[in-house]
This record gives sequence, structure tokens and C-alpha cells, in this order.
Amino acid sequence: MKYFILSVLSMSMLLACKTVKLDSPETATKLVEYSKSACFGECPSFKMLIKTDGSMEFEGRRHIDRIGKYNKQLDEDTYKKLYTALRDENMFQHDDAYNTDIQDGSKTKFIYYGESGKKQLETLFTFPGNTQEIATILETIAMNETGWEKIEEMEPKKNMEKDDEPIRKLMSYNQGACFGQCPSFSIDIFSDGRMLYVGKSFAKLMGIHEKQISDTDMNTILSLVQSEAFKTVNTRQDERIADAQTFKMVYQESETEKHVVNWKINNADVLEQIKMFFNKQAESNGWKQKTGKDSTMPTDNKNTLIISLDPSIKPKDWIKSQRHIDGKIVKFLSPNLTYFLMSFNPELSKDRVAEELRRNRYVLNVQTGNRVVDPRKESPTTGKSGKKGTATIKGNK
Repeated sequence: MKYFILSVLSMSMLLACKTVKLDSPETATKLVEYSKSACFGECPSFKMLIKTDGSMEFEGRRHIDRIGKYNKQLDEDTYKKLYTALRDENMFQHDDAYNTDIQDGSKTKFIYYGESGKKQLETLFTFPGNTQEIATILETIAMNETGWEKIEEMEPKKNMEKDDEPIRKLMSYNQGACFGQCPSFSIDIFSDGRMLYVGKSFAKLMGIHEKQISDTDMNTILSLVQSEAFKTVNTRQDERIADAQTFKMVYQESETEKHVVNWKINNADVLEQIKMFFNKQAESNGWKQKTGKDSTMPTDNKNTLIISLDPSIKPKDWIKSQRHIDGKIVKFLSPNLTYFLMSFNPELSKDRVAEELRRNRYVLNVQTGNRVVDPRKESPTTGKSGKKGTATIKGNK
């Protein structure tokens, strides 16, 4: 009993003086940093630092009433509640990142300065342990409007840190399959310089890989897709060609404006340069395969297709329009959710389902698997037996 009383008194003294015994000058003065990033909507974006003496620094960035830099003193009771929650949680037991490869959303970041040093935790929507409760305490502190003293004015859309800018897909290149052994793959490039590669059939790399693009290569491809030649290229003659390999380049110039070019054998100089650029990237070194359950391309299921969807369309909304074929999302294959594995009614012809989906205006590409159809043995309207399929597919509504 005596030991328990002494322990309680010691903790009370520690909380009362609001200090934490730490191992560096930085961690000796800071308790926690908390920030919310921007998103593609109107998510409040801010950064807040709470020190061990209870003083706070706040920087409002976007979509929040307090734009600029502010400070104030946190009241003792709230500080004790926050300090206890952080200490009891043992932040060092958690991973550094959760869901951070998903692009569209406001990311929450903690940087905790504890006795073992500094611990960062960043997440989109998964809050391990009791970190959701800690986030709620910090959100309440940040949104409390009383007591703040402005120390610096800021423009809402200026002086933003790089990691506060929402990451978006800049461009997407898709190289389709053919009635031979044409390499089929896609490469997406994001605004943070990350490239996502998906090898589909007869490609040097199979499955999902990623790496960072060099500044030189980024400038090269931007100069091509931003050129007047790309924006005005005429590919109408390709529409009459049935069996040639397909290519597609999508450049998302802004959140509301994009340029899409589909072609087959068009030899316009700008399209040849784009094709050469992405084939060179696909053959280059430095790609790292994504690990985990979604790191490989499933190709052996008879009633599954790999779908590449327009990034402006939500897959969970789009899949509802495929109820007539019992369409379901099996799993996502890319961090931005634009690639996913879709299952459908196994009684339907896979080729006919793929043919229908390719006509869907929101579908960028449909991958049926590694097996390439031999037109002499099979066609989209016949099965292996040579007989026409009996299943019917209703048109998209």
C-alpha cells in the first residue's frame, strides 16, 4: 500500500510539472506533433505542436477558419489527459504507416516524443490501438477557438509544405495485348514522382512494381504530353483496324481537365516517343515488387478479369452497374484503387464479358490473363469447342 501511494504521488508530481525525462534536447521540449493533410475535397488541413510545458504552436493551412500561425497555452487538465493517453498507449508498438499508399484522403500524422525517442505514425483511416481516442483529444484541442494568439498571416494556398499537397495521378499509359506475344503492361505516374507498373502478359516484369521517376524523365514525359502535338493528334484511322495492339495515354492536366489518346498503328512522332519512353521505363532497373497479398496478378481464374478504371470513378459505385453479370470486386491491385480484380457469373463467356466491358466508357483497360487467344482456334463468340456460347449479356444502361 505504501509503495502504491508513493507511485501515485510520483506520477502526480510528474504530471503537475508537465515534464518528461527524455534523451535529447528536442524530445525534452516536445510532447507531440499532430497534423492533417489536404485531400481532393475540403478537408481541414493544419499542423499543431504541443510542448512539454503546455505551450502550443498551430499552423492552419487550408479549409479551416484559423489560416496562419497561432500559439496559446494548453490548460493543465487537458494536458494531463493527453499526456496520460500517449504514455499508456506506448506509441512505439505500432507501425510507422497505415493505408498511406491510398492517394485520395486526408492523412493523419502523429510524431510522439517519448522516453525512447521520436516515433512517427501516419494513417488514412486505420487507427491501431487507442490512437483514435488520442486523435480525438488532439482534434478537440485544435478546433477549440478560444485563447489563440495570431503570430503570422498566411495565404490559404501558399507556403504549403510539400507533403500537404494531395497526391494525384498525373498520367497513365496502357499497352494492350495482341494475337501474338506483345508485351502488355501499364504504368501510372503520380504527382509525388512515384511510378506504379503492372505487368500483364509477355512483359519483362509480371505483377505490380513501383519506383521513383527521375527528374529528367519526369520533365521528358511532361514535355510530350503537354505538347500541342499530343493534344491535337488524329487517330481516327486506327478505329477501322480490328486486330492490332492497342495503346492508351491519359494525361490528367488538372483535377477537371484530362487528355486521352487511343491508338493502334498510328506512327505520329509524339506517340512513338511516348511509346518508346514507357517501354524504356518498363525495361529499366530499379523496380521494386510490391509485397503482400496484392503483389501478384491472378490469371488462373476463369471468371475473373483485371479492370483498369477511370480514376475519377469510384469502383464501388461503378461495380453496381455490373449486377447483370454478377460483377463483384475481389480485391484491389493498385494503391489508388484504379486497378482491381473483378469476378462475374461463371456461366458467361469470359471473352464476351471482356468485350462488353471494353465498350464501357469508364473502363480504360480489361486484362483477361496471360493466355493469348489464337484467332484460328477461338474467337470472342466461340468457345474451345468451336460452338457459339449460349449466355447473353445485356447492354450497359
